[in-house]
Amino acid sequence: MNRVWNSTRWKFAAHIAARHALLSLIIAVLAALWIFKGWYAAPFGEMLGVSTLVAVLIAVDVVCGPLLNFYLSNPTKTRRALLVDWTAVGVIQLGALVYGMHALWEARPVMVVFENDRLVVVTAVEIDEAEFSRALPEFQTLPSTGIQLAAVRQPKDADERLQSLEFSLQGVEPSARPSWWIPYSQAESAIRYRAKPLLELAARGTLTAEVLARKLDGININKSDLLYLPITSKMTKDWVAILDSKTLQPIEYVAIDGF
Repeated sequence: MNRVWNSTRWKFAAHIAARHALLSLIIAVLAALWIFKGWYAAPFGEMLGVSTLVAVLIAVDVVCGPLLNFYLSNPTKTRRALLVDWTAVGVIQLGALVYGMHALWEARPVMVVFENDRLVVVTAVEIDEAEFSRALPEFQTLPSTGIQLAAVRQPKDADERLQSLEFSLQGVEPSARPSWWIPYSQAESAIRYRAKPLLELAARGTLTAEVLARKLDGININKSDLLYLPITSKMTKDWVAILDSKTLQPIEYVAIDGF
């Protein structure tokens, strides 16, 4: 009798857990698509090292909820008791997912800013919101998805230069200060001066040339018409942005040390 009861309970709990796992997997896939197609579109997810974090978040959310329901589900319980258990598990699971998604939202890349001799990936969490009131109108709000291009202006006077140096010593670079941003197009001459021919990068070695060739396969632009700049973030400095020499717009990003 006990064996039959255990078998019945196991089948009931497994059925509930399987259905919950399927629903959790669907939600997890949708969340991952939103994260990697919206907030962290390639290659910024890899550049900022969030892939592992997202994988852990999704795995925990998909596994833990169904396991809790497997443990709690029992056919001898009343329907009301089962609904209370399932609701509690769902609320806990949803809360964990929302918390993780909020953390990823706060850390999402929002700007690629030209600063001195490189492009810098700036995340939302790095930016002081108090700066927005002193920024140009086009930089007073951050994009919800995707990346906005900008450049860092020159200091207005010696006092501002000194103040900027003090901020930099505190870990706040001009690239993360909206009041210092100007339209990317206004820095065209500086960008063109600092950018180097892509062929120079390819000439560093066979491996580098092969990586670039694979990345640029299918791009209908003569390689001699391409430039590159190092692109850095808080997580890495070993990337380059490949620019169209005519528009100076980034058209591809490659995990190669550009310095």
